[in-house]
Amino acid sequence: MNSFEIMDALGGLPERYYTCALPRNTKQRASAGVTAPRFLTAAALAACTVFAVGVTVMLLRGGAEISGEKTGFTKLELYAQKEMRVCSYDEVMELIRTEWATDSRPALIDTEKYIRECFTGKNDAEINTPESKSYLYHMLINSIDYFQTAEGTIANITDPNLGEPFDVVFQADLEQHASYVGLTENGEKKRECFLADETVTVTDPQEKTFLHCLRGEEHDLSLSDNERTLLLDDGSLFAVNRPDKAYLDAAGDFCLFPQHFAMTRLHDFDKWKITGTETLLNRTCAVIEGTGQNSTFRIYTDIATGIMLKHEVFDGNRTRTGYSEVTALTLDQEVTVRRFDPAEYPDYHPDYPVNENGQTYGTTKNANYIEDYPDLIAVIGDSGKHGYIYRAYFLGDVPSSLEEAVEIENTIRNGTYVPRSVKVYDADGVTVIDTFTENLS
Repeated sequence: MNSFEIMDALGGLPERYYTCALPRNTKQRASAGVTAPRFLTAAALAACTVFAVGVTVMLLRGGAEISGEKTGFTKLELYAQKEMRVCSYDEVMELIRTEWATDSRPALIDTEKYIRECFTGKNDAEINTPESKSYLYHMLINSIDYFQTAEGTIANITDPNLGEPFDVVFQADLEQHASYVGLTENGEKKRECFLADETVTVTDPQEKTFLHCLRGEEHDLSLSDNERTLLLDDGSLFAVNRPDKAYLDAAGDFCLFPQHFAMTRLHDFDKWKITGTETLLNRTCAVIEGTGQNSTFRIYTDIATGIMLKHEVFDGNRTRTGYSEVTALTLDQEVTVRRFDPAEYPDYHPDYPVNENGQTYGTTKNANYIEDYPDLIAVIGDSGKHGYIYRAYFLGDVPSSLEEAVEIENTIRNGTYVPRSVKVYDADGVTVIDTFTENLS
């Protein structure tokens, strides 16, 4: 099975990674799968289904509006800094299901009006008004609504949770539902993500393997800006992420659609302020500086689109632990989005050895599709023995609905889920040599 990670932009910065080959004719999303050697269970798919919706939550209520908007624009919602409502996971999921809208047209605000009104102050108090802060917050968490095409590069993306620093090149045409994101590390291409003709393709250029799936439906969340952050009853702070229908991957997280980055750092307006403006790549950026848990940060965001052009995070010793900088950017110009070339990734069907019972056996490393899996899949058993489990056990049962997936995920969260354990066989598919217990960690 492929070893590369899918950064699920639907869920913002990834909390879990899932990779899996997909059926040729099944409408599954790119985030639905698991990483070997764990076999694919209903619980695993349940977790993926939940994250595919793009939910991580906390709830702030209230909000005010500014009057005098032009026709065709919505009013800017002033951020309401009130005591957070504590919600159970079930309440959060019900909120998401209720606000899952089929009409995904964005509610745009008049950016020219607010740029003119919010960024002409001469001192700190005049610049850091509720209106100016609410404007920047809105733009950062809804930036994907304020451009149609984009092309550029991001250099030296550094995050302690993402391994070695990497660079990104991206192209996107939102109207045509087309995008390309390529990640390189130390000069070597590590991952490519393509969206074209309703198909999402994620590749591993090193292994020459790929995943295919169909793009999700045109749904969005109808939650207001004030409802996009929330607190679970276990004290966890999360963010309700809008679906990234363009599949921008790391280009979204660190530039074009930094919603999760912004919500997790800017949800408390008392802990950050606008310190001025600076021009980067011929675009006027607001400079935002703030404090987090044992850290400080600085963000440079384009005031016309909410796109993040640069960010820095420092620990308590002022050592820089996070960084990214957009080194080239073109917006709303004609762009030819690179497409997946199957010639570079041949439709590979592995040749597996066959046992005396006519069963194929081996690993899934070079299988691009589920149909290419062998009958017996290689695993390491609970006692450390190398053997095989039956393909049916590996795939497990797929949840029949989102509600069933959520129910299974809830049992995982509250500790009542019972991991499955199956027999591990020798290559003959008959001789039992060990057991293999599902690992949910």
